[in-house]
Amino acid sequence: MRGADDDGSKRARDLRQAQTEAEARLWARLRDRRLGGAKFVRQHPVGAYITDFACRDRRLIVELDGSQHADSAHDRRRDAWLTSQGWRVLRFWNAEVFKNLDGVLQTIHAALSSPRGRGEAFVPLVGGEGSPKGGGEGVIPDETPPVSPPHPRLPPRGVPDKGDTALSPRAGRGERAPPSARHVSREAGRIRDHDHPERRAMTTSTDLLALLAPARLRGRLLPDHPLADLTWFRVGGPAQVLFTPADEEDLAAALATLPAEIPVTVIGLGSNLIVRDGGVPGLVIRLGGKAFGSVAVEGETIRAGTAVPDVKVARTAAEAGLDGLAFYRGIPGSIGGALRMNAGAHGGETTDVLVEARGISRDGTLRTYAHAEMGFRYRHSGVAEDVIFTGALFRGRPGEREAIQAEMDRVTAAREAAQPIRERTGGSTFKNPDGAKAWQLIDAAGCRGLTRGGAQVSEMHCNFLINRDGATAADIEGLGEEVRRRVRETAGVDLHWEIRRIGRPAA
Repeated sequence: MRGADDDGSKRARDLRQAQTEAEARLWARLRDRRLGGAKFVRQHPVGAYITDFACRDRRLIVELDGSQHADSAHDRRRDAWLTSQGWRVLRFWNAEVFKNLDGVLQTIHAALSSPRGRGEAFVPLVGGEGSPKGGGEGVIPDETPPVSPPHPRLPPRGVPDKGDTALSPRAGRGERAPPSARHVSREAGRIRDHDHPERRAMTTSTDLLALLAPARLRGRLLPDHPLADLTWFRVGGPAQVLFTPADEEDLAAALATLPAEIPVTVIGLGSNLIVRDGGVPGLVIRLGGKAFGSVAVEGETIRAGTAVPDVKVARTAAEAGLDGLAFYRGIPGSIGGALRMNAGAHGGETTDVLVEARGISRDGTLRTYAHAEMGFRYRHSGVAEDVIFTGALFRGRPGEREAIQAEMDRVTAAREAAQPIRERTGGSTFKNPDGAKAWQLIDAAGCRGLTRGGAQVSEMHCNFLINRDGATAADIEGLGEEVRRRVRETAGVDLHWEIRRIGRPAA
């Protein structure tokens, strides 16, 4: 047995002398103990294996792939054995070290700060290659560097079994889940089962980042990120973690990795939304970028990502001479919200023009929903609430561009004349009950101009609430509940919220 130990030590020494450039770069940053004081050693023997880097007191191993570990089957056997011995394993491509070393270090720190680590605060590293630049209107602020390294589209390390196809439990056209989602689901499952035997509820953003670390997400992860500026009301607390996925594959990987009990919330343009003052627990997803924000004309159809504003779909259709979608000009939201609530205005609804939609379920399964499967009714879709829509195909009909533009102008003028569009508002507050108009019931109950804190029922259109003067989310939601109470007393009608309310009240 001693001979085996001696042999392992000799191999470790040989590997130290033959370090790759990626290993040398990472070691130069790990050896200074800046990651919460964690002490790493390099080329550390564990059983029959030589690990690249190991933190022995926190039982964490970091491996670099791309030259020393190209055999995925070997990697899976190796990781399974290391996990059985109480180690956690993080793997990175060599390219990630070169392109975004700070992102790699952030991911390692998140794992060190998980429940098995001591959780010391990490001072973000300054000036790394991966520090993002840019910004502008409608862009999530870039002050915080990405926590998981946004690596390029490298091939997945694990090759899934040929029969490993994830199908939605609902009937319909199932599609093979993205390779990274299937691979991550298996890898992360081992880590979760070992680290969280009781599958306890998450308590901090650091806990959540540690769970997401094995997914090696390419999108942006922002812990404890304010959400108020992402909503039209400009109120509300932070997201525990805000995630902007790079594409469908990235989104599927995140969903497949997270345990089922971790809440996932999706936000769009924030136009028909109240974020409560205590913030939103779990993972908050905001779709954006080219993958979810593009729109294209395909004959008499229009394909759009769910981050595309409704008005852009209307404008694209008009420019292409396609009639039937002009009603979207009057809806201040995005296509994702339109699919979820069968959005409509000025005589048109989403159900009138939709051909099919794409969505990803909570387990990371991507599939296509035909119109008949959407279960549309007034301001409602029957698709499971945990499905995140990613794209849609709409059908128009040939028309005269001048006539379509005239209809768009009419919709715009009607909206500007009747709605407080220049106020901080969330659009229509309550759904119209059967046979009645919500605004008429609210007006009859004496609620026009009613205030609570900094919130007010609009004088212009009393089915709109506005943030008049520094309102809190509690002011706005409380005012809405008071309106509901008065309408119930005067008309015997229960108004139902059209505005979506998420998160928890302030403590």
